[in-house]
Amino acid sequence: MEHKKWLTYWKKSLSDSLKADIDIEKLKHFEIENFNVNFQVIGQIEQVNKLIDFEEERINKKKGLSNKDSENWTKLESIQILISPFKIVPIPENLVFLKDKKSKFPFWYYATLNRKGKLLVPEECFPIFQRKFLEPLADEKTEFIFSTVEKVDQATSVGKEEYKNFEEYINYIKTLFSIAIDQPIGNYKIEGYNTIQNGIILLPDEDVNAAIGIIHLYEKVLKEKNITLLLEKFINLKNDVVNQPLSVSELIEVNFLHLGQMGFDFPISVSQRKSLYTFLQTDDKVFAVNGPPGTGKTTLLQSIVANKIVESAIKGDSPSMILACSTNNQAVTNIIDSFSKCNTKSGHLQGRWLPEIDGYATYLPSLPSEKQPEKRKDKIKEWETKKWNFRDIDNKVGLFNKVENHTYLEKAKEYFLQKSSAYFGSTTLGIVDINKKLQSE
Repeated sequence: MEHKKWLTYWKKSLSDSLKADIDIEKLKHFEIENFNVNFQVIGQIEQVNKLIDFEEERINKKKGLSNKDSENWTKLESIQILISPFKIVPIPENLVFLKDKKSKFPFWYYATLNRKGKLLVPEECFPIFQRKFLEPLADEKTEFIFSTVEKVDQATSVGKEEYKNFEEYINYIKTLFSIAIDQPIGNYKIEGYNTIQNGIILLPDEDVNAAIGIIHLYEKVLKEKNITLLLEKFINLKNDVVNQPLSVSELIEVNFLHLGQMGFDFPISVSQRKSLYTFLQTDDKVFAVNGPPGTGKTTLLQSIVANKIVESAIKGDSPSMILACSTNNQAVTNIIDSFSKCNTKSGHLQGRWLPEIDGYATYLPSLPSEKQPEKRKDKIKEWETKKWNFRDIDNKVGLFNKVENHTYLEKAKEYFLQKSSAYFGSTTLGIVDINKKLQSE
């Protein structure tokens, strides 16, 4: 129970920070006069496409792409947006007494917006009641009160469902608003302010979307009866053992632990070696490495993985199963890229002794839903172009479908025997003997 209390606390803290303040002046958006929450199509097509184009350029810029004609350019047909269905403006006579004279946007809900202006059910369905306007007040300077944390929590208990269409989803949003605010969404009023029925269509900050993924993970873990041992270790508050990084003079003593490295062009740096050796000589379940971009975190990961693979080969064990995950897709794809492009010395041992498989990692992404077939198709094409090993979560496409069948296994066996024959100079060896000889070397 103690572990779940901490998980609940962390989830609520993250949720509060996410909903603290959405500053529209810092984010891409446009405004629609006389907005109605029941709208299913946004008529300002030019504005819609500018917003989607901006997000498309932002995604590709992160990948280092600037040329739209590039075959690796990711094209977007839809984006996830936030909608504020109204804004709260102080009445003129009340302005004199207020310190904060800006318009307020206390309530937002998500939607998927495509290039035709159509609104669709989003991935994230629970709306945002901005924390700064909820009692108990997070900021004493706040003069506008929208509701209370307790009432919003009551609305949360309604739960989330799968919605067949946008109309069902909007009815859900209306219900939550009524529970949390005690007023219908289309007629919200508060003393001292005018409610202007102008909608704001806003492209959310990347941090907002990343935080939502973590909140969903918290919710999933909290529903489980038991907490996993690794997570228990992470939550443990009694961990008072401090393992200092090894000094340079101590590195020589544990050099024998360093069995493998990714690539042969450059050695790892002293700071990377300190981290690697500290990791290799400890049995701790959680090992944290921190550093800004470009300091070699991915290279360190490569060395850890290479070390594990060589260690398994020497012992004759099956290779370790290693999972790399992140709320940031770019971090994972950087790792996949690095394992696909690693250098190996030329010769008979170069590459893998498996046909049509070059990489050493498999990407397990969450593809867009079946409701977005074009988006799914574009993602699959992108991964195939990069020659990544990947598998869709629903197992309809990807690496394992390709290799887990008798046809591929027969072809793989023949290829493996050809490679071993060229290396050992013998055609009489069987697969078991070949593995033993490779392990011995």
